[in-house]
Amino acid sequence: MLTRSGTPLCATVCVAAFLTFAQHAVADDTNVATEPSNDREAATDKPAEVVEPIEPAAAVQPTQPVDVETQVAPVESENPVEPASPAGADPVTERRGGFVVGVSGGLAFGWATGNPSGKSDREDPTLERSTGLGIGHRVTPFLGGALTDWFTVGLGMTFGRASKKKYETPVTSFVFHLEAFPLYGRGGFYRDVGVSMDFGAGVTTIVDADTSNNVANSGVASTIGVGAFWEPLRAYHFAAGPYVGYQHNWSRWFVRNNITVGLRLMFYGVQP
Repeated sequence: MLTRSGTPLCATVCVAAFLTFAQHAVADDTNVATEPSNDREAATDKPAEVVEPIEPAAAVQPTQPVDVETQVAPVESENPVEPASPAGADPVTERRGGFVVGVSGGLAFGWATGNPSGKSDREDPTLERSTGLGIGHRVTPFLGGALTDWFTVGLGMTFGRASKKKYETPVTSFVFHLEAFPLYGRGGFYRDVGVSMDFGAGVTTIVDADTSNNVANSGVASTIGVGAFWEPLRAYHFAAGPYVGYQHNWSRWFVRNNITVGLRLMFYGVQP
């Protein structure tokens, strides 16, 4: 079949169909190409998120030192410790201290053996005299100072005499006197139990009681003595108690020994 223009009808239909197909293909390609731009436009239409700036960390403040004395409360003790005495301070007196005056004495048992002091008589055995054990007395006064509660020093003298029948033996000595209370730290009555020591020099003789003549003489005789005592009686500045002591006097040709049992009386300048 021919068209008015002389073109066959089938050819015309084919051309029209081809053109229609081509138009649809071009339209599809155009839509695919424009979709990404539409997405981009949609993305650009959304408002941009605002990112808040990060604030810098606050500066670290330096730690101030803690005052322990103000921050820590003191702990009170049930038994507070007394503060130590400052250097150079006088020690606290508990039992005795200060200036001291004392005397000890009592019943004495003594004996002596010796020769006259003449050079030609000292070694002569026929001139040696011995008193045997006699009874008498001995007294030792002294004065000094109590340096501490448990130690006292002083200077004194000792006088004594012992007799037996025909002979007597007197003694006189100057002595350096020491006293100590070695058990003071144990407390109680031990604080009043002490020992003493005397050492010095003097003279002693043997006297014939009938004629009062010296039949033996020591010359200068050394003296040493020891004693023990207790002070249970205390009143005001005074203290007293029993005493026992031993004294030895000697020279190269003379020997005298003495044991005393009696009392001891003390005056302390400081006695709490």
